[in-house]
Amino acid sequence: MTTAVKEKNAYAPFIADIIEQFSAGVPIFTKEIVEKIINEFGIEIGRAKTIVNTNLNRLNNDHVIKNYRKGIYYKLNFRSLK
Repeated sequence: MTTAVKEKNAYAPFIADIIEQFSAGVPIFTKEIVEKIINEFGIEIGRAKTIVNTNLNRLNNDHVIKNYRKGIYYKLNFRSLK
């Protein structure tokens, strides 16, 4: 498996771990998660935004988090993502 594939497979769990740290109702800012992705994986900002938005949208569709406004989500309950 190439490094790029390993990293791609690591994005969703990394983001889920970040979301897991939030309590229900506490704002989750996409900008902060993008910064963490950039720092962890060393990717450029445009790609990081796409990765974060895609993963947060999936969590929103799964009713784990709820979109409040552009760039702001909140966790609906204390349900574990793992």
